[in-house]
Amino acid sequence: MGSSYSFKAYIIVVSILLLSGCVDLFPPATGTFGFSGYGTGIKVHSFDFSSDKVYSGQPSLLTLEMQNRGAIGIEEDIYVYLYGLSRGENEWFDDLSDIGLSGASMAAGDPRVLIIDSLMAPIKSLDADGESAQITWVLDAPNDLPEGQVFKFSAGTRVCYPYSTTSIAKIEVLDEEEYLSRDRDGTLRKHAIRIDTTAGPLDVVMTTDQPMMLSDDTDELTLRVKIVDRGGGTIITQDCSDVFEWEDNVLDLFALHDKVSVTLDNKECDLELKELYFRVSGSGPPTADFPVTCNIPSLDVPMRILDLKMRFEYNYFIDKSTVISVEGLGEEE
Repeated sequence: MGSSYSFKAYIIVVSILLLSGCVDLFPPATGTFGFSGYGTGIKVHSFDFSSDKVYSGQPSLLTLEMQNRGAIGIEEDIYVYLYGLSRGENEWFDDLSDIGLSGASMAAGDPRVLIIDSLMAPIKSLDADGESAQITWVLDAPNDLPEGQVFKFSAGTRVCYPYSTTSIAKIEVLDEEEYLSRDRDGTLRKHAIRIDTTAGPLDVVMTTDQPMMLSDDTDELTLRVKIVDRGGGTIITQDCSDVFEWEDNVLDLFALHDKVSVTLDNKECDLELKELYFRVSGSGPPTADFPVTCNIPSLDVPMRILDLKMRFEYNYFIDKSTVISVEGLGEEE
């Protein structure tokens, strides 16, 4: 069989190159030097096989490259899952012990569930980009595929990490008399609340204008906040160690952790809602709106500038996929 002979010759040549050190199955991670700006948390730069096509039984390298582009360093476990590569009885993972691996540690002896312990954030003052990681799997294509037939296999990866987003703003508050006085004489100028948010998957927008009025018969202010998911992934309520349930890949609602805190003038505000659900739109990123009620003592001056601080803690994952073709060489003799 001509194709079988060619493949055996290929294996011999590759073996000689590996033994001589001419080919490195696990190339070192390549880093980027120089601060290039903040992004939306972890960014997957690439997830690809070393070749678009292999023959049955032939080894191939599958490499994942990622980088922390957010403003927050990730100091807890980052989980990386490898899935797919199955087609009926043709399975790439028949023997997990045969899978080579570099760049991460296995969560429980399974090379398809990996852990990276941290990824540092960019440091603008030092002109340094965020920390990168590279994971490489060495996988053998399935054997015993019919000779001459080409099969396509899809591989997927899910990167899940813990993150936090902090937003700060200054809110202009007027007592009722001052507010109505400005309104009458035409000097009341409504404008948007400017908010500063740490770079990451979530963006925060205030949908309430200022100045706000504190009524004489209440000590409460109600703000409306909108969260925009710009990370291209999914916010989850469960731990990253529990997101290997692929039947839940496509979600219509994104549930945010209840770990949300809002303070105004260093006093805790009431979110009213314990869970936030993100609306999915075909024309833009998912968003969630919610009210915040803050208790404010009576103002002793006509106007005060109050400090607003919001903090969101959550887990977040992103998915990537790639495809490889495998040409069969017939049954092994």
